[in-house]
Amino acid sequence: MDRFPFVIGRSSDDLAVRGPGVWEKHAVVDQGELGELQVTCRPETTIQSNGMPVRHLRLKLGDTFQVGVERFRLELAAVPQRQSRPWEVSVVTLAVGVLLVELWLALGWLAAV
Repeated sequence: MDRFPFVIGRSSDDLAVRGPGVWEKHAVVDQGELGELQVTCRPETTIQSNGMPVRHLRLKLGDTFQVGVERFRLELAAVPQRQSRPWEVSVVTLAVGVLLVELWLALGWLAAV
């Protein structure tokens, strides 16, 4: 997912999971205060973690949990870098040019003094 919070459930627009034991809006995945990921169940639901039903789970890299019969594992992937757009290159080039002209003018003024 590319945004938080997001909902896991049968009728979720974020992460639809269908199968036995999955409620319409089963759980919410969000970032905690320190940026860690957390899964919080709706009041009437639970998820499975290490074979035990839980209502809240802080995720660490490699952790797994189940919603109904579906199993999830937290993995991290490299973020691809996008290519610079031509207008971004133009703006940077213009800014460097302006700085060089200002430096040249300042040095010329100092030499005249």
